[in-house]
Amino acid sequence: MNIFGASGHAKAVIDILPDIKAVKAIYDDFPKTNELMGIPVMSSEEMNWNKPRAGIIAVGNNKQRMDLAARLKSQLEFVNIFHKTAIISNFVEVSHGIVVMEGAIIKVHTFLGAHVIVNTAATVDHDCWIGDYVHLAPRVTLCGNVHIGKGSLIGAGSVVLPGIKIGEWAIVGAGSTVHKDVPSGSKWIGKKLV
Repeated sequence: MNIFGASGHAKAVIDILPDIKAVKAIYDDFPKTNELMGIPVMSSEEMNWNKPRAGIIAVGNNKQRMDLAARLKSQLEFVNIFHKTAIISNFVEVSHGIVVMEGAIIKVHTFLGAHVIVNTAATVDHDCWIGDYVHLAPRVTLCGNVHIGKGSLIGAGSVVLPGIKIGEWAIVGAGSTVHKDVPSGSKWIGKKLV
């Protein structure tokens, strides 16, 4: 497997792999080091193989992850990485390029779009829909039937109440309680839209 990205999120992704030896190399556009966790880091210019190889984009920024996915789709066959302590219903539908960290719970009839991050101890209740490139930060709680639009970031420790819809590229600040729909491109901090 190959990893694209050589910063903090890459370390977190590597750390949840059952076997670190499965990682052949790490690539980055602007490598600041020649190794990460004992794995060689190379410039993205060295990704010159003929057919796609298994890999994942380990970049936390949602917009960058989206841009990289478009650019690397002919070079990487995007895999999903689920930590062994994550609890995922057999009735969850998933796309590709997804990372689910330690202690996360994803309940029945939830959909996870492409390149989603479900971070440490986040919980997603039944019938949720999570769009492409969404990041659910550590300890986020999505109650039932929540809809999160493409590219949105739900900050650490936030709670989204049942049936809420959050638009595309919205930001919910850490520790917030979302009790009303959040329009695309907007910010919700605490208990209100700002």
